[in-house]
Amino acid sequence: MEPMDSKPSPSQTGPPNAAGASKQREGGSHTRPLWLQIGLAVLRLLAILLLFSLVLRVAAELVPGVDATGVGTPGSLALTVLVVTLVIWPLFIRYFLRVAVWTAGLAALVVNGVIILIAAWISPSLQVDNLGWAILYSLVVSVLGTVLLGLVPFGDVQLWRRLQRRMRGRTLDSSLAGKPGVIFLEIDGLSHDALLRAMAAGKAPTLKRWLDSGSHSLVGWECDLSSQTSASQAGILHGNNAGIPAFRWFDKAQGRVVVSSKPRDVAGLEGSLSNGDGLLAHGGTARASMLSGDADQVMLVASRIREESVESYRSFFFSPTNFTRTLSLVAWEILLEIGAKRRQRRRNEEPRIDRHLQYALVRAAMTVALRDFSLYTIEGDMLSGVPYCYATLAGYDEVAHHSGLDRHDTLSVLKKLDSRFKKLEAAAAMAVRDYRFVVLSDHGQTQGATFLQRYGLTLESQVRALVGEGATVGGPSTYATEGSGAGVSEGQSDWEHVSTVDSALEESGFARGRIGKAVRRRLAADAAPPTDTTDLVVLASGNTGLISFTKAPHRVTFEEMERDHPGLIDGLVGHPGIGFVMVATEDAGPVTIGGGGRHYLSDGRVEGEDPLAVYGPNPGRHLLRTNGFATCPDILVISTYWPEEDQDAAFEELVGNHGGLGGEQSRPFLMYPAEFDLVEQELVGAESIYRTLKHWAAATA
Repeated sequence: MEPMDSKPSPSQTGPPNAAGASKQREGGSHTRPLWLQIGLAVLRLLAILLLFSLVLRVAAELVPGVDATGVGTPGSLALTVLVVTLVIWPLFIRYFLRVAVWTAGLAALVVNGVIILIAAWISPSLQVDNLGWAILYSLVVSVLGTVLLGLVPFGDVQLWRRLQRRMRGRTLDSSLAGKPGVIFLEIDGLSHDALLRAMAAGKAPTLKRWLDSGSHSLVGWECDLSSQTSASQAGILHGNNAGIPAFRWFDKAQGRVVVSSKPRDVAGLEGSLSNGDGLLAHGGTARASMLSGDADQVMLVASRIREESVESYRSFFFSPTNFTRTLSLVAWEILLEIGAKRRQRRRNEEPRIDRHLQYALVRAAMTVALRDFSLYTIEGDMLSGVPYCYATLAGYDEVAHHSGLDRHDTLSVLKKLDSRFKKLEAAAAMAVRDYRFVVLSDHGQTQGATFLQRYGLTLESQVRALVGEGATVGGPSTYATEGSGAGVSEGQSDWEHVSTVDSALEESGFARGRIGKAVRRRLAADAAPPTDTTDLVVLASGNTGLISFTKAPHRVTFEEMERDHPGLIDGLVGHPGIGFVMVATEDAGPVTIGGGGRHYLSDGRVEGEDPLAVYGPNPGRHLLRTNGFATCPDILVISTYWPEEDQDAAFEELVGNHGGLGGEQSRPFLMYPAEFDLVEQELVGAESIYRTLKHWAAATA
């Protein structure tokens, strides 16, 4: 597969390696003498001090109970506040971090107020009436500091810590100097075409600069039928995603619904799929991903949640600016979501869905808190010299689900993320290894009004009507008890990234508090439908529906369904919102059936109109593979896809959806350094991406 819409790659074959296939970058901090590094760090710290002085003065003008015009210089006041903070804050984080998290940051605000009172007692430049004004003042200082201190290059704190380590004789292994390293950054849910549109609109300037400069190349790839994170990450990180037909599915062997957002289920998936040689094995790190890739170190990884503790957060929160900045941005993101929701209604944008406060909280967590945790940790990984790191950045995917692919607030999230990539560049320049960035997505999204919005009923309702719930199941059925009711149970997917939020709650200790338990119960409220009293389970994964007969230990065939539930298949494919269904036949193997024809997957034979004609270049290949899974549902349903509008009809209530076939959901991207070689002839399926990335990671040894 040739790179699409990208700069041509140089003739060099393969990534830089320890043997010297590429030159060490000139000008990196690891090539500078120690005295110069110290001098630069001091200059940056002076800049921080001057900006912080300005923040303190401006904030005092905005808060009535505070006066910062007393005796002394502004610089002395800023220095006093910083010194008091450096004494009080680390003690608070060391012994009371759980309290800060349990109270959603309120305890931290009180401590910041106490810090201001102590600084006012020491410095004649500051007068504060009481603790209440001190807390408000500290909050205003935090908000202003988030804006102004952002002018100072990112990574100064980590640089200062590394210089301290060097002066104390605790240096990194000198053999790492100049060795290559790879940072894999996954932008969840961003398709190849959506990225091109975003770059053209100025919403991804860093990525566009990399592409335009020739330092990187861009290629699209084709993901599997289950175009969603658990399947894609299993393929990308472990080289094996067999047996994952959707975000959730009914497993007949286990007699229950398996859900990709449940840490227990994700851990089971990794245990069954991993061979110990994942992408990140032998020294790598995983950050905020669903699966670990056999990484040596993990943080916010759902499959290995039990390996972590509150210690994962201490380094981030040891900086008071990190805590208050993140808290301020979380609050701001909630306000942005409320405003975006109102603007959509005022403009009557379609398609759209109702967005509740619960989603606003999850959006803020995904787009701010988890993003900042992940990127801060990546910086630490680079400064520590890890050979490779993989991080999932899920904010774009989360907002696109609820707002739409190219809507203003979705692209705003992408632009903020892109700006962090520029700061990662600055951190990489200080690292001892010679790092390269690979940016990719695990799938895209396809937009459209939902099945319910278009037709006034859910897929479950349609199935219920066709089988006649409460009616007797007739015939000599091998999968239903004589005289039982044909009960139908429905399960829509909860949010794809609940696993990461759940991991954060568990690791921070917040989950064990009263509020945390309530949040986790609410997130898991629709996790898995009951199956012990129903004959059929209908599940949704984007525009894919999965219908399973719970009493049958085997894959129910088309002939059995025609005998015991006549009209079910014809009723499904006759609906205008259903493109086709895939079922197993007794003699002809798997077949896809549409309203006007059939496509037999084993031999490619088509009768009438080909139901797969509009679903991309390789739909039959993906369907045939999924049909071979022991977890394949009895009936796999794909909604109608309208290519002229590039829209489908999701079975979930999501504006942007993925999980099946049709449109941009199947076309993610891979942006990689131009000197790297694409070792795969065609990039089809997540496992092909694993082989490509593994080749690049292996060169860092």
